[in-house]
Amino acid sequence: MRRLCIPVLVVVFIGLIFACAQKKTDENAGGMTPVSEETMPATVNAADVFKMMDENMAAYTLFPGSTEMMPGKSPHGAFVTVLVNDIALKSIEEKKATFDDESLIVKENYGADKAFGGYTIMYKEAGYYPEGGDWYWAKFDEKGTAALEGDAVKTMFTEKNEGCIACHAQVKDKDWVFTGGTK
Repeated sequence: MRRLCIPVLVVVFIGLIFACAQKKTDENAGGMTPVSEETMPATVNAADVFKMMDENMAAYTLFPGSTEMMPGKSPHGAFVTVLVNDIALKSIEEKKATFDDESLIVKENYGADKAFGGYTIMYKEAGYYPEGGDWYWAKFDEKGTAALEGDAVKTMFTEKNEGCIACHAQVKDKDWVFTGGTK
């Protein structure tokens, strides 16, 4: 009987050591599960940004200091109305050095005849594009179809030094925003 007890005790003891080691490993990981493709955040895309904008547009306010149908310039149109979501507005009101993530700035673009021509937007997403202030730029026609967005905007900048990013680089010290910024 004694001969049988010692091997059983050894097996139980080794099992306890492994169980404790696994628990310690889980604690060191903060109890968090490893990141997988299913838990990683989705990348920014035009369709999602437009849907979010369209669903919440009624709650947006004029960019402080701007007016409706103020004079604009290419590529935004002869007239523009600049709107912001609550997150961007809070960044402006608190005079933050940079806009908070998920800030959305929407320019409604109008022609010389004041006919609506579409939207140009800037959406802030942490880690999206650090070289461009983490802003996602897109241009939508009046029906919400993306005419220019995301990677195409980055490519215009990196290959030709043109487009949204090239122009807004003039005010990167104001977090890439011409209309007053947050400082």
